[in-house]
Amino acid sequence: MCGIAGFLNHPHISRPDELIASMTALISHRGPDAETSKIEEVLTFGHRRLSIQDLTPHGAQPMESDSGRYLVTYNGEIYNFLKLRKVLLDKGITLFKGHSDTEVFLKYLEHFGLEKTLQDIRGMFAFALLDKEENKLKLVRDRIGQKPLFYFSQGEHFAFASELKSLQAYPYLKKEVTPEALQLFFKYNCIPSPYSIYKDVFKLEPGTLLEIDLKTQKLSKSKYWNLNNVAEKGMSSLVSNKEEMLTTLEEKLLGVIEEQMISDVPYGAFLSGGIDSSLIVALMQKLSKNPVNTFTIGFHEKGFDEAIHAKEVAKHLGTHHNELYLTQKDCLDIIPKLSSIYSEPFADSSQIPTFLVSQMAKRDVTVCLSGDGGDELFAGYNRHFWIDHIWKFKRELTPMGVGAINSFVKLTPTKTINQLGNVLFRGKVRSLGDTLLKASKAISQSSPNELYDSLVTHHPFHSDLLTEKPFPKDPIHINELDFQSDNNRFLLQDQTTYLPNDILTKVDRAAMANSLETRIPFLDREIVEYSWRIPLDMKCQEKRGKLPLRQILYKYVPQDLIERPKAGFGIPLDTWLRNDLRDWAEDLLSQDNINSSGLMDYEVVSKMWNDHVSDRANWQYHLWDIIMFQSWYHQNR
Repeated sequence: MCGIAGFLNHPHISRPDELIASMTALISHRGPDAETSKIEEVLTFGHRRLSIQDLTPHGAQPMESDSGRYLVTYNGEIYNFLKLRKVLLDKGITLFKGHSDTEVFLKYLEHFGLEKTLQDIRGMFAFALLDKEENKLKLVRDRIGQKPLFYFSQGEHFAFASELKSLQAYPYLKKEVTPEALQLFFKYNCIPSPYSIYKDVFKLEPGTLLEIDLKTQKLSKSKYWNLNNVAEKGMSSLVSNKEEMLTTLEEKLLGVIEEQMISDVPYGAFLSGGIDSSLIVALMQKLSKNPVNTFTIGFHEKGFDEAIHAKEVAKHLGTHHNELYLTQKDCLDIIPKLSSIYSEPFADSSQIPTFLVSQMAKRDVTVCLSGDGGDELFAGYNRHFWIDHIWKFKRELTPMGVGAINSFVKLTPTKTINQLGNVLFRGKVRSLGDTLLKASKAISQSSPNELYDSLVTHHPFHSDLLTEKPFPKDPIHINELDFQSDNNRFLLQDQTTYLPNDILTKVDRAAMANSLETRIPFLDREIVEYSWRIPLDMKCQEKRGKLPLRQILYKYVPQDLIERPKAGFGIPLDTWLRNDLRDWAEDLLSQDNINSSGLMDYEVVSKMWNDHVSDRANWQYHLWDIIMFQSWYHQNR
């Protein structure tokens, strides 16, 4: 795992060595072990190294191919590099200086070409490749989007980097906020690719190759892997035998995890005690001769602590378990640093515990496997169960009935509805008011895309919030396919947008801020493609999703240790905003601070804040969007 940066040389850049050093210094956390650069006639590459495979200088980058045709600066891991190395050995290519995956990648590239190499490599990666023969610079991002890659393009200026903060050192980048990106941020609590918060800065989309002709400086983009095509092909060749499916899926997961456990440095796994992380740890422990290092954080607040469940799973599997109970102070101390960690506005509040569990894990290991992706591939979110019920309920309601429900939710304070829920459900429902608010939005929708938007977006009035009201092309809507059900449509939307833009961004920045590499077995190409061959009724039934993962896990962990309501990885943000964070939040949301950017309507913000602190409504996530933008803006203006 590393950090990369670079730019096309320009006559006005008199000291490219100093500029690249400035750019890579800003992402030193991604690679604290070494700093190197390479200046060519047409461009400059920089690299910060976190040594994982081949700790010797033979694994250093930027790395040149044997013939001198290619030069690469690379971030990520190619998990099947040993298999690719064997292919090369069988072809008579035996001269290897070291045993890094990058060297294997370059030799494979020279022998087979880029197109076949991209089809054959499996892993997470973002890299810049100079092809001297074609006189082209090529930027590539992995299939699902585990590793980030930003680029700046304006006229004759071009630069790229692993994180936006690195590009801030590039002298021709103007820090001008893009209104379209800001509107999407307030809608989705993150900025989806290809947008970034700055004008002329873009995120390379997953599965995409960007080519720059170094003579004409013309840019062209193409997809080398298309998730729509994967889904369509999978749904046309569904497996029919459930037992064979479970056996195949378990074998594939074991093979993927075995590859991802290859490391020259200590490794472990995050363990929440939920289905996804417990399955990853169970299979790791099956493959390991020694107890696997597992890491969990807990909260003292009732309803947010899952550490006790993780401890029970770890004890059953025999892992070397590490847990840390966090105080409010632990969480509050990290909040002012979030804007720097994420480089641009990002408001998934689980970014806080994700950072802290990464910080804890880094004390003992350099690599951690994670259970992310299980929900998006195998239908684990509540929205995957709500779809049919929402359409059925909507058909049975008159327009007057829909209006009555919406009026009740709008006029009744959230606190009152929550209290009612505690009485009716004996405290088993955490927030009935939030649930009803989301449900009332959902039954008002008339199409699957609108329904999905209502379930995953935060701001019901994000357009009213902004003083400038652009109409950006919304990248969250996908092309029409024969989905066979709205649930499959939702799964594809999750994998195309929510997963890379929110979940993987959160994990990458939180882990890399601690110089910790995360690996995600569920997102291996083989698992993603096979998941689309599993029929929907084998993934979820009634209110139970991830059925294949559950059934495999029950072979290793008793069912009663696993089966409980899904809690998520959250913090009591609504309460903190009314108490411990109130002074800090009120300062950021003051009229002077809101008006200083000229981007938001203070009256809209003020009403939302007053409703929240008085407990008339729970706007925790919507306010967190605004607070995270304000915090970022005041650090970067």
